[in-house]
Amino acid sequence: MQPRNQDRGSQPLVMSVNELAQTLGKSRSWIYRSHQAGVIPKGSRMGHGLIWQRTLILDWIDNGCRCQRRFTS
Repeated sequence: MQPRNQDRGSQPLVMSVNELAQTLGKSRSWIYRSHQAGVIPKGSRMGHGLIWQRTLILDWIDNGCRCQRRFTS
């Protein structure tokens, strides 16, 4: 995972599948499977792709990347 010492305000508000995969150190296919299984926070459809709110993902990481089905913010 990337270092968390960067200012959140200077980053885009959303993350693509590629950005999320890079942030988590996982493959795109892992992201899609985990999204489908409810392991990661739910993304939003944008066209034919998925996006995630950056703050939601960063909060999820801060909380230990727990399975989203049990994760409460």
